[in-house]
Amino acid sequence: MGWTLQALIDGDISVAAFCRKCDHNALLDLVALRDMRGADAPAMADDLKQRLRCTACGSREMGLTYTPSGNYRMANVNRFARAKGV
Repeated sequence: MGWTLQALIDGDISVAAFCRKCDHNALLDLVALRDMRGADAPAMADDLKQRLRCTACGSREMGLTYTPSGNYRMANVNRFARAKGV
């Protein structure tokens, strides 16, 4: 099982999309995606990339970068980490 949109929001993880053709990049609005697709929608790269298109050149050859914020909280939403007391 992978990340969900809500888990990324709760974990304060940002997701940036970048175009492999023109190098344009932008942060994804995870709250808007959650509101459109649901909190439990999968948020792994393979799930999101197929729905993306570059707003600069129209290419579908996209990549994603997941970045935790300075106050990274993924352990709070990760059941395994919680069980281990991390």
